[in-house]
Amino acid sequence: EVKEEKQEMIDAAAEEGVELPANIFAEFDSLLAEVKSAFVAGNFVEAKNLTKRAEKSLDQIKKVIEDEEEKSDDEEKEDEQSEEVQKQIEEAEKKRREVEAEMRKEGVQIPALSFETFNRLLAQTKELFAKGDYVGAERFAKQAKASLEDVKKGAERLRETQKQENEQVKKDEELKSEQEKRLEEEAKERVDEAVGR
Repeated sequence: EVKEEKQEMIDAAAEEGVELPANIFAEFDSLLAEVKSAFVAGNFVEAKNLTKRAEKSLDQIKKVIEDEEEKSDDEEKEDEQSEEVQKQIEEAEKKRREVEAEMRKEGVQIPALSFETFNRLLAQTKELFAKGDYVGAERFAKQAKASLEDVKKGAERLRETQKQENEQVKKDEELKSEQEKRLEEEAKERVDEAVGR
């Protein structure tokens, strides 16, 4: 029965991808050999005591295996978090390039200070990532991406302001042209009147 339990633990560990140290069952196997010897010698009390020790040894091994499985799960979770943060960083950097390209395409020059918040948040993201704080890093990466919406809105306001200024300049030029034309016509009429007298 104890041998079967040992094999079940080996199988379960293999199934979970937990690599067991080569000597993990050494004490257990030794105790099991002593149990057999005591049983063959007819020393049943000793065999029973050794069996209990073997079971305790097996319980300790179970605990080690469970700890290793938990450690493996934690490492797997950490790897997943790391990958997610790397993805968030890449998305944030890509989104910045897209915002810049879009604004350039529309002829809007974005002031360098517009990206100050983004740059600070991305730097914090990378710092926390380097320290292994993936939860904090992911939070900052998402905030960095969100800050680009503010940059985009600011650039759109700037574009709208530039458009309005250009329209106003055009109107002013048209008004000035009309005034100059009217003044020319009035001057011509005066000259014509003066010459016609």
